[in-house]
Amino acid sequence: MPRKTGRFVRRFPVLPILGLAAVLALSAIIPAVNLTQKKAKAAAAVFFPGDHGQHTNYLAEWWYLNLLVRTTKTNGTDEKDLGHVISFSRIAGNKGLLSSRYDNNTKSFKESTNTGGSLTVSLLSGKYMLVKYANGLIAATLEEKPPGADRKKIYKLTGKTGEIGTFDLTMKERTVVSTGFNTPLLWGGTTGNCRGKIPVFGGDDTFYYSIPDLDITGTITDIDGAARAVKAGKAWIDHQWFNTLPPGDWKGHYWTGMHLTNSGSIYDTAPHQAVGFVTQIYNSGPRYTYWVKRNTDGTNECGTGGRATINSYGTTNYPSSWKFELNKSNNMFLQMSGISFSDNQIFKPPSGPQFFEPAAYYSGSINGKTFTGLGFFETHLNKSMAITKNSSTVTLRAYGTPGGGIYPNMDILVDNIKVKTFTVTGAFADYVYTHPFAVDGEQIKVRLPNDYFVPPQDRNLRVDKMTINGRVYQTEANNTLSTGTLTSDTGCAPGFKLSEWLHCNGYFHYLANYY
Repeated sequence: MPRKTGRFVRRFPVLPILGLAAVLALSAIIPAVNLTQKKAKAAAAVFFPGDHGQHTNYLAEWWYLNLLVRTTKTNGTDEKDLGHVISFSRIAGNKGLLSSRYDNNTKSFKESTNTGGSLTVSLLSGKYMLVKYANGLIAATLEEKPPGADRKKIYKLTGKTGEIGTFDLTMKERTVVSTGFNTPLLWGGTTGNCRGKIPVFGGDDTFYYSIPDLDITGTITDIDGAARAVKAGKAWIDHQWFNTLPPGDWKGHYWTGMHLTNSGSIYDTAPHQAVGFVTQIYNSGPRYTYWVKRNTDGTNECGTGGRATINSYGTTNYPSSWKFELNKSNNMFLQMSGISFSDNQIFKPPSGPQFFEPAAYYSGSINGKTFTGLGFFETHLNKSMAITKNSSTVTLRAYGTPGGGIYPNMDILVDNIKVKTFTVTGAFADYVYTHPFAVDGEQIKVRLPNDYFVPPQDRNLRVDKMTINGRVYQTEANNTLSTGTLTSDTGCAPGFKLSEWLHCNGYFHYLANYY
């Protein structure tokens, strides 16, 4: 979390090292938020073009770009792959410009944050984003241009920093929807109801959208003075703003933004998809997990299920390989394994803890098809900060009625991922599952996946209660959502049915009215 003195960093900042004086100073600026109460207000939508501009009533805001480019000298020689991060930030009244350069040929890396300059944000013609930072010779401008006849959005990124050199880049959408214009990726919610708002520290406290799948052209005068032409490249733009402080049990996050292709190289002309993922890490384990996706036809998807696994750590004790798994409609549809290009892509902001944001190679499968990709991974959680695997024992008291000679299955889902399936019997019994991390009741769903009804046979599931490490959650409680309980007035439509029975394929979501 940013200090009052200013931490010009990334998407989900860190507070744990702040002293009491700094915390009190921030508390005087930020409106009071009760983070012990998990019930959230109804999410507000993000609107365009207005929300491309700045939100001065919020403490922290940034426009953040990840760039991967394949370049050559202007005579076509000396091919070099470069990775850049650029962030325009405004935190507690302090303005900054972060920039970095990673050279995949030499594995060299440098980064710095310039502070004390001017940051101006406006909407050209009332609708096109314009973000400018200037401080003497250090300057950068992000400007949205009117789209051409192909309806693809265009952005210009120009400027000069000591880490990148002088740059004049054009970023243009690769694909566009069949009619109209692409909309940004809105984090939070599910496809058809993507909101642009997610919980990070509690409630729906963070506004967040992304602009992915931008092809890069242009020139860079590199730090050695060589003029380089961009042969191919991909850009991802984030815009985020929020006003809250982290609770004491928050540790950090894992984030990625990547572009993928089912062909051999992300730098060829084949269609691309873009995927973003974030999960917050608390002392008890992962929480608030979200993903977004841009499809090859320009349409967007979003969801709430997934998990991150760190497979190995590098010489700097930051992750060197990892895996993300994304869930949609309670089924895993994407698995991606990432490998950092190097261990040295560490950012050391003017204040606050350092963080790791390497350019990364990705491979995996999406809807059963293999892909390769490139992107960025981000965390400040090194090996010593990794979460302790405090397990949770989940006990379900349940029984069922058979149909077609088969008793009901009972799935347990944690953060929308199926982790266990039981086949219940015709008498009440305890069904016990041990999860490797601590979980709360609101992370659990209990699902009937195999309903059957051929009169007089009716396969149904009854769940009396759920117990997690001794804490009891009654299924018939008024805060348990059911999507499979049959009532005369609403059928099996979702609702708080005050029932222990699942009569249709559906689930119980405990503490559901907390979200």
